[in-house]
Amino acid sequence: MSSRKKVVLSSLAIALAVVAGAAFLFRPQIVRRYQAYQVERWLRAFETNRDKETGQKLAHLLDEQRVSEADGNRILAVLAEARVEVRKSYRVGTAPMVSVTPLSPGLGVNNLQVSYEPAQMFGNVNRGHTRFNDSRWIGGSGANIDWVNLRDKAPKPGKIDLVMSLRTKLKDRASQRVIYRYTQDVPVSFEMVPAGQEEKVQLVSSPELDERMRKCFSIKFDGTSGGGQFEYKCWSVQYTSLPENIGFRVIFRHEDGREVETWSTTRRTKNTWDCIPVFWPAVIKSAGKYRGHIILRSDLQAAQGDPGIKQIWGGQMEFPCEFDVTVTPGWNAATQAE
Repeated sequence: MSSRKKVVLSSLAIALAVVAGAAFLFRPQIVRRYQAYQVERWLRAFETNRDKETGQKLAHLLDEQRVSEADGNRILAVLAEARVEVRKSYRVGTAPMVSVTPLSPGLGVNNLQVSYEPAQMFGNVNRGHTRFNDSRWIGGSGANIDWVNLRDKAPKPGKIDLVMSLRTKLKDRASQRVIYRYTQDVPVSFEMVPAGQEEKVQLVSSPELDERMRKCFSIKFDGTSGGGQFEYKCWSVQYTSLPENIGFRVIFRHEDGREVETWSTTRRTKNTWDCIPVFWPAVIKSAGKYRGHIILRSDLQAAQGDPGIKQIWGGQMEFPCEFDVTVTPGWNAATQAE
């Protein structure tokens, strides 16, 4: 090999060694810069269309604590953004309900601690705060909407102005040290009015809407319930793609016409599947065969507590069902009473 080639190869080897050494030396800075670039790109994409896949990428960066505190707080600010809704007016003597709807639910982060706190209150309510914690808000499998009951009851009519602070924190699972945090301050205003003047939910109905609603619902077998005094097959009502909000009293009508109201529920319009269970312990009082109908009866009062609902479908649905109830093997009332 000629001396010239040796010099070139030697220089190339030295250059590669220098590059490799520099890359090793500055690797943390390179990784941080690439990560910052990645976070910026994902944040812009998510803010544009809020697609779930990009949201999950950002959420897992938080969950795995792979970003700086500053970037983590920025990500949390986007993922934790929520819409706060109140009614225009509430009846004097009642505690107003505020709904908090996350704009990015179900992203797969399960250890977020969320506190909803009306930090400043003015008008005809006592200065104070209401705290509500829910670790399911962004990442868990619980409800997507939270309702906050403002405990202070205004003693007389008047306007209420407050600032509601939604404080989101992500804690280290082991040490419980707060890693990332974000606070969203939302001004909220409403009126307290005499009875009969408060904003009320409206019923809506038409032949077309009635037909569409009934096509969304069907009866569903949920399996066998056990563990208490009785064993029985459970039934519920499932639905998908609601064209209108609903507020129902859930009732079981026995074949002799007796009705037992089990509970009430309200659901907003959405395109996903869900179900409405029946609280069967309110119905079942003894062993035997049960025949009747599950009834979903529209009820304005059931929907009044969700300020995001202004109207509900005004109708009723009935689903025939029958099942046998038996005493749980080994059940001893005297033993259980002890």
